[in-house]
Amino acid sequence: MRALLLTLTLMMLAACGRNDSFSVTVEVEDLGVETLTLSYYSGGHVVQINSHADKAGEPVKFKGSSKEYTLASIKRPDGGLIATFAARNGDKIKVTATQSEPPAIHGSAPCDSLTAFLTQHAALVMSGPSRQLSDTIGKYINDNTSSVVSALLLTTLFDASSQPEAADSLYSRLSTAVKTPGITDGWADQLSLATVDMLSVRIPPLTIYGNGDSIITFVSTSATASLLAFTPSPRPDSITRILSVLRRDNAKKRLAMLEIGLDTDSAKWNTEASRDTARWKRGWNPGGPASPALRRLSVPRMPFFIVADSTGTQIYRGPSVTIASKTIESILK
Repeated sequence: MRALLLTLTLMMLAACGRNDSFSVTVEVEDLGVETLTLSYYSGGHVVQINSHADKAGEPVKFKGSSKEYTLASIKRPDGGLIATFAARNGDKIKVTATQSEPPAIHGSAPCDSLTAFLTQHAALVMSGPSRQLSDTIGKYINDNTSSVVSALLLTTLFDASSQPEAADSLYSRLSTAVKTPGITDGWADQLSLATVDMLSVRIPPLTIYGNGDSIITFVSTSATASLLAFTPSPRPDSITRILSVLRRDNAKKRLAMLEIGLDTDSAKWNTEASRDTARWKRGWNPGGPASPALRRLSVPRMPFFIVADSTGTQIYRGPSVTIASKTIESILK
């Protein structure tokens, strides 16, 4: 009898241990020993955890904690996204990623369903945001309004920046049970602003922090053309190249450029900014896109670019630095 009680006690303790955290094991093709970052929302703030393999070829392991489903992501040191998924305490998630296919994510029913969707629509997913991908996601959501996967697809792959009204309609169809704070709250807040025709809204004067907690004031009407660039930290090389050429080729023209980092870690941002050789202004703002200073701009994702003319009126809004650069050139020519 005592042996039975001891066995039951140990089983209960093991169950408790499993249910106060979730684990993530990541295998990435040709990763080496790079440090990866797990980010997720819990308790009203974003949690970031860094980890790396001890030897090349070994998986990278993380442990997090969230009582309800939260949006979790795995990123490379350069900010490149490896995978996004839902996780909650008790889950044992395994992520397998290659260069040529969407990631395979298993370890829970939502992850299995998400992987099935990504595999079925691999070509669309790998080609990036498009109307066809958003339409495919919309059909899935309409058929699965009570699925956590629907909330995940809406907040991560649906192009809400170009179809805000459709995104708002799909969001309203999701059941309350899958609208957990960790998955939809911040996204829904930004979407409520994006449903306004933002191209008719002028950029207000901005005051944000610069490197070393200096203050930067940005007034779009003081230049012929203005660019606001919201980028991850560290900034991808592809974006750096285009911004550098844009600044160099228009050095003698009235072009105002401000890059705004939305990293939750100010110390990390300051360290990276101090090493950066960018020839344009860089700033950081606590609270990210939902902060009072940036809220009216309704930035739905990163990277994101806003181009304005001399009146401060927004001419372009979107994720393409190439289109932003060409829009500026057309204003300045």
